[in-house]
Amino acid sequence: MKCRNGHSLVEVLTVLSITMLLISILVPALAKVRAYAKGLINIRNQREIVTTVTLFAAENDQQYPPSVALCGRPDGSWRWQDPRKICTTQPRLTMKHSSVASYLDGYVHDPKRLYCPSAPYPNSNWQEAWEAGDLWDDPDTPRATDPMFGSYCLYWNYIGHLEGSDAPFRGPTTLYGGPGQSDLLVSDYFGYDGEGNRTRYGSCEKAPRAEIVDVNGLQSSYWSYPDSAAGTGIPPELNMRLHAGYTDGHVGSYRPHETRVMEVSESADGSEPYFPFDLRHPGQFFLPEMAFR
Repeated sequence: MKCRNGHSLVEVLTVLSITMLLISILVPALAKVRAYAKGLINIRNQREIVTTVTLFAAENDQQYPPSVALCGRPDGSWRWQDPRKICTTQPRLTMKHSSVASYLDGYVHDPKRLYCPSAPYPNSNWQEAWEAGDLWDDPDTPRATDPMFGSYCLYWNYIGHLEGSDAPFRGPTTLYGGPGQSDLLVSDYFGYDGEGNRTRYGSCEKAPRAEIVDVNGLQSSYWSYPDSAAGTGIPPELNMRLHAGYTDGHVGSYRPHETRVMEVSESADGSEPYFPFDLRHPGQFFLPEMAFR
């Protein structure tokens, strides 16, 4: 009997076809598994942030750390900045620190836990900025001090202007809260018109039509979504799952449409939104509705 040592072209094509079919089935499934895994890491990160500031408060007269986003002006007045700030550039004046790390470094073993795993292009100097604390100075810029942004919004001891409301948003100040205070401590970043990207939504979570745009010549650390009908509401396709952590220790999920608009306040009491709405405006931040219940 004569043995055949090779394979026919038909057999080779058949095997290739089956392989390609399996790949076409597996790749989307693997992408879903990867996205699910990042979601679990995100929940773990936010739960650890909640635990961290709770431990800080338990050892500091029940008080959460001051927000580094409240900064002084040369004339002695105060104004708020972006709640994503990890390091700020303006003086703290009566406050002690300008870096979140200066409050929480002793409680945080891995600062990467303060960064959303779904966000694109995390800042390459993140570790150095965290270790430097108040002394952080980006070697790539000529400024004496430099801001550092995270991908989560930190809301302990933060006050913001709520769109369409006479009362401001007030983040928790103590473990037990107080009148008018929300129990929201941390959330994924989801906002509008931030980073000088006019008529664009931004988020640390990826959704359909996600883009990465340049900001001042650098690639953004957030996903960007063009708003084709600016001012008419959140586009329906922006329906990714977002997360937020609360004072009772739980991390809950919500969708972009289940939010309220908060603007950075020009005044310390949250009564005045940042003005004017131009390229220097920090944009709007969308808070989960659960933060107001």
